[in-house]
Amino acid sequence: MRPFIPAPNHPKRLQYWSIVRWTNTLVLLCAATLAAQETKSLPSAAMDRPVYVCPPCNCASDSKTFDVPGECPDCHMGLVRKGPKRAPRYVALVVFSGVELLDFAGPGEVFSAAMGSNGNEFQAFTVAADREEVEANRSVVTIKPEYTIEKCPKPDIVVIPGGNVGSVTNNEKMMAWIKERAADSEFVMSVCNGAFVLQKAGLLDGLEATTHHGAIEHFRRNAPNTHVVSDRRYVDNGKIITSAGVSAGIDAALHVVERFLGPEAADNTAKYMEYTRRKESSAANR
Repeated sequence: MRPFIPAPNHPKRLQYWSIVRWTNTLVLLCAATLAAQETKSLPSAAMDRPVYVCPPCNCASDSKTFDVPGECPDCHMGLVRKGPKRAPRYVALVVFSGVELLDFAGPGEVFSAAMGSNGNEFQAFTVAADREEVEANRSVVTIKPEYTIEKCPKPDIVVIPGGNVGSVTNNEKMMAWIKERAADSEFVMSVCNGAFVLQKAGLLDGLEATTHHGAIEHFRRNAPNTHVVSDRRYVDNGKIITSAGVSAGIDAALHVVERFLGPEAADNTAKYMEYTRRKESSAANR
């Protein structure tokens, strides 16, 4: 069907051609806009090249970028690749009345300091059964949990510290939450006698595990379906990781960082923390 075009002497001819011109102009403008947007989205050669940065440590090179990997010229930490941004992994640090301070603060420092190609790769937060303040073991500090288990971000990693773990194992809501999170998180990690929480949740059956050296025999009696070891800083079963007492949680957390980001990122984190890593060779093939 042919379009209607007014005759040369028709009164609406001028109006008709005016509409045609405006329509053509709008089409051209739209095409130019789309082309510009597509051009912007195409990476240039410079954007394709990776850049490397120093993990933030308050040195003079914190704001600099480098074209090749290597060491920071100021602090001598290994440079990390800076690439496309991805959301950081959430790390839930469970706290409760009588929690052992370093059991959660050590891994918390590791995950907060760990840097990868996207900068901070983890976002750690404290979570408890409610928002009431809790006192750490020996009343060293008082902790105000950031979140309750009902209203916290869905964690990718859950850290169960030690201390007065009866506060957790005797709390049905907490135990149910830990079981749910163990099902859909990437890692669940216990520190010290936090392993008793994982055992009661049924998460250690058929696995190897460890705990504080002073609780090994008690743990063996309580976990007959678990192969309890006493000669390792941490035990990696793939998704479930248990560590020995107190400072061993730092090594276990650094091991998790290495699994996600590689050995260089884990070593840089330990260097930033002025901490000497103790790796477990048995976990290297996990």
